[in-house]
Amino acid sequence: MGAETTYRNLFTQIFGFACSQGFLFFLLFMTGGVSLNFEGVSFQWADLLLCLLSMIVSLALLRFSSPSARITLLSPGALYAYAALVVLATVLPFLSNQAVDFGLAAKGALVGFPSALLFCAWGKVFGDMALDQAFYVIIRGSLCGALACFFLAGAAMLSGYPLDVLLGLLPLGSASALSLCLKREAEDPEAEERRSAEPSVKANDLSARVLLGTVVFGFGAGVSTVLMGTNASGTPVPVLFALLLFALLAVVALQLFALSALGGANAQTVAKQLQFASPQGALAYVYRLAVLLVVAGYLLAPVLQTSVVNSQTMVITGYLSLVMALVMIFLARAVTTSSAPLLSFSLSFGVFFLGDALGVGLANGLQLVAPGGGAALVSLASAGVLMLVAFMFLFTENDLQALSVAAEAVDYFDEACDKMAADFGLSKREAEILPLALKGRTNERIAEQFVISKSTVDTHIRRIYSKCGVHSRQELIDLGEEVAEGLARQ
Repeated sequence: MGAETTYRNLFTQIFGFACSQGFLFFLLFMTGGVSLNFEGVSFQWADLLLCLLSMIVSLALLRFSSPSARITLLSPGALYAYAALVVLATVLPFLSNQAVDFGLAAKGALVGFPSALLFCAWGKVFGDMALDQAFYVIIRGSLCGALACFFLAGAAMLSGYPLDVLLGLLPLGSASALSLCLKREAEDPEAEERRSAEPSVKANDLSARVLLGTVVFGFGAGVSTVLMGTNASGTPVPVLFALLLFALLAVVALQLFALSALGGANAQTVAKQLQFASPQGALAYVYRLAVLLVVAGYLLAPVLQTSVVNSQTMVITGYLSLVMALVMIFLARAVTTSSAPLLSFSLSFGVFFLGDALGVGLANGLQLVAPGGGAALVSLASAGVLMLVAFMFLFTENDLQALSVAAEAVDYFDEACDKMAADFGLSKREAEILPLALKGRTNERIAEQFVISKSTVDTHIRRIYSKCGVHSRQELIDLGEEVAEGLARQ
């Protein structure tokens, strides 16, 4: 692949994901917050709740669809149709005489359902990229998406033009880039082999911790949205400051990759420049700082209300960073659990949106039971403590490091097999069978591949167990993962 093609592909990926992240930031943190009134009872942010519920349904549909149905759902024509629905839903409310009523319906169905599918489609794109390159695109795309939101929000403030209409066009850019990326993708047989492998107990444990932590973080986002009113239309200055601060944090994260400016004259130079120094370092930095900013914003809310960079700015900045970190974590989770990134994204984003919806619902309930600023501050502080506990005990930085190493260890699978064969003195045939056994293949499938009898495979597997000092297939898989992680650490 020539240097020009490499640049073009990289630009397409960054531009498309920037549009995707910019629109996600807009949905979660920059909408107006429409309230519904029932017999004197006000339910705040009803539009966001309906949108989240619609996204959850969309992601569940995608996850439980057949492979052929998923191909249809993510075809180029379907992607453009999703983007058109979002644009229609954001433009028509301002042309209608009943803008609020139509806006609720549009946000819940015409925006939430298709936009969730567009978000998950990026999991398919990232799944066919090297992990470090995918991390780079995620950070650079999130940075550009935040800057797009900043400039469009500023233009809306100065011109009086509706922000929803300006940011509602972003899915068109995302769909265009997705159609190009997915069209030129080639199936990677080895990647499919990895995805069908049996995950280890450690990988399953890390995956469960990721999902539990995601629920807590999503819950905190929902609570803060209702109790702090994190929206651009009501308090634009904190949001604009948050977008700029997040952009600075993303720039620092990029520096952790030690990536020199792209400007090579040939394909070899470009290839060297895409070997990033430390994806784990960038991810750990973003994750740690995101959680601490959110927690600090919650706990310092009473003393920062009058400052320019107030607690609302800190919370929004933290959540923008956390959303970016979670995308990288979801991708690493897919690699370690040997699942298709598309399915991992659908489950992980669904869990995050579920936690967000629960937070919106509970915060509204607290407002009804104990209205007033004091109750809101106590609720925010409680949400902050819950997030801190999750960060320290549920999905810790050590867990994040283990997840990153386990994800990178996938790239050392072949080397791990060679090392095990040499260290444990496996025969030539045993060394050939070992990779399939580590991928969770049954003895019947191994026999079919080598055109030998199952009893012969059974004998080879027993000898591999004996030489490696294990007693079951799962113990052998765990051993292979340990060897690969050791190579990754080196």
